[in-house]
Amino acid sequence: MKLLTGGSSLDEKLVNLVKSYDNIAFAVAWAGKGTQTYKALLDHRAKIRYGIIGTHFYQTHANVLDEFIGSKQVRFVLHSHGVFHPKAFLFWSEDRWELCVGSANLTKGAMGLNQELVLHVTSDSGSQSVRRDLLRQIEEYWKIAEIITKQDATAYRALWSVQQRKRETTATKHWTRSKSIPSIRVEIMFMSWEDFVRDVIAEDTEFFTKRCTQIKDAREAFRSQKSYAKMDLDTRKMIAGLPNPTYPYWACFGSMKGAGHFKHAIIDKVDGLSHGLDAIPLDGPVTESMYLTYIEAFRKAIPEVKDGIGTATRLLAMKRPDFFVCLDNANKSKLCKAFGIAAHGMDYQRYWDEILTRIYDSVWWNAPYPEDDSEKLIWRARTAMLDALYYDPK
Repeated sequence: MKLLTGGSSLDEKLVNLVKSYDNIAFAVAWAGKGTQTYKALLDHRAKIRYGIIGTHFYQTHANVLDEFIGSKQVRFVLHSHGVFHPKAFLFWSEDRWELCVGSANLTKGAMGLNQELVLHVTSDSGSQSVRRDLLRQIEEYWKIAEIITKQDATAYRALWSVQQRKRETTATKHWTRSKSIPSIRVEIMFMSWEDFVRDVIAEDTEFFTKRCTQIKDAREAFRSQKSYAKMDLDTRKMIAGLPNPTYPYWACFGSMKGAGHFKHAIIDKVDGLSHGLDAIPLDGPVTESMYLTYIEAFRKAIPEVKDGIGTATRLLAMKRPDFFVCLDNANKSKLCKAFGIAAHGMDYQRYWDEILTRIYDSVWWNAPYPEDDSEKLIWRARTAMLDALYYDPK
């Protein structure tokens, strides 16, 4: 008998158990693709005697239901009194058995970044009554679970997709690959709207006026031309943070004049960049999948740039200043420190997972649209305006 934690070691242990025993029974609140355990269960599904998976809050991936349509081995709990929340795995052959009971679901999180704790009991160290009681309980769960039809799976996917979009937009996961400070200790996250506005306009008045002018002009350019590629070169340069004779305030929100490959792409590869920006709508929510579609197009257009966070986010901040901030060398250090995350090693995925998710959960970001006319433009550009708080010209 011993304790297991989550991560790859738990994934590896469960895979070995799936392969080693003739019979499998499990009950989990949620299941998803992307783990070796899930793959092993699919490969050895003939061994499954009872498999019960919950669907509360649409946390189980829609692909899992598709995989087990009509299955007599794996059923799903579609509704119950209270949340269906067990996490138990039982493996047995004729003369031996092992079980794992704890906090881990059959999900990528449980086998990855989550902090889990699982009790592993073997027939050598555990009582037969424990095995018998667990199997009896799994059989009770079996009675309230249902066989999934194709119609059920189709309906679930439609509802699951809606919840996925909501989760992508609100983005409360705050998973990090670097050391971070808990959200409740990050002052900028619980700053009020009034204090946020005060700090934004506390910047040099002339510079703040230029920022507002650039936001208005960039917004008008996207509204009138629809596509970045259709704009004239000076307007494209203004949006990209590059010098041009028409817009003297081009450097507000991040100067990109030193980015050579980017500078040439604005002229020679504008169609690829424009195609990526088309994935970002002018209004409404911006989801992680939209952002990643843009990033994929950006990298394809400028393959010479490995992680062009500054240049990529500069364009985003001009099209949707309410959702994106240009993260460049002039603000990265202070902004990351303010949000309690490590600036070193910042990449495209961490920008979303660690910076934007915290921004979207902040009190000031979720403030209602202001009645004061002087605050409306700040609200419509509230994420990009973080540059006013953390810009450091050095």
